[in-house]
Amino acid sequence: MATFSATSTKSNPNPGPPGSPKLTTLSVAAPALPRPARKAAPAWACLLLSDETKRRRLLEQAAVAAGWEPIPCSSVGDAIQQHNRWRTQLAVVDLATMNAVSKSAYLHFASRVASRERLLLVCDEPTDGQGEIAARQVGAWMYLPSPEFGDGLTELLSDARAIAEKISGPRRIAQRESAAPLPVETGSGETP
Repeated sequence: MATFSATSTKSNPNPGPPGSPKLTTLSVAAPALPRPARKAAPAWACLLLSDETKRRRLLEQAAVAAGWEPIPCSSVGDAIQQHNRWRTQLAVVDLATMNAVSKSAYLHFASRVASRERLLLVCDEPTDGQGEIAARQVGAWMYLPSPEFGDGLTELLSDARAIAEKISGPRRIAQRESAAPLPVETGSGETP
C-alpha cells in the first residue's frame, strides 16, 4: 500500500483580507513506480526515413515482406529519436523529390547512421548524376535511382537481411536493444 505524507513548507507571504485563513504550500511524496519493461521485438529492424507517405508505406510493405521489422519515420528528427532508441541493422533513406536543403539534412543523417554494423540503402529520384556520388560519400551500401517498388525491392531487402545476418555473425541479437545516442554536434561541426 502506498503511503503519502504532507508537510507544511511555508506560509503564503500575501495573506488575504483580515480574518481569512493563511494558505500553505504542501509537498507530497509518492513512492517511485517501476518502469515497465520494454516489449521484446524481433531482431531484424530497419529504419525507414521518407517524408512522402506513399513511398514510406511502399518501403514498409517491402521491408515486412523481406522479413524486417520496419521503423517508419517521416522526418530527420523522428529518425534520430528512433535511431537513439533502437538498434537497427538497416537504414533506408529515401531522398525522393526533395529540395537541396532537405536532401542535405537527410544525407547528413545518413552519414551519421552508416556503420560497419548497419547497412545504408539510399533511394533517390535524381535530377543529375550527383545522387550516387553523394550517397556513396555518406557510406551507402546500395544506391537506388528511381526505385521500383514491389518484388524487386522486396528481393533487395531480403538480400540486405542475409548480409546483415552475416555481419552480425554469432552474436545475433535476440531482441531489440537500446542503441547509443547519436553524438551531439557543436556549432563548429565537431562532437564534444
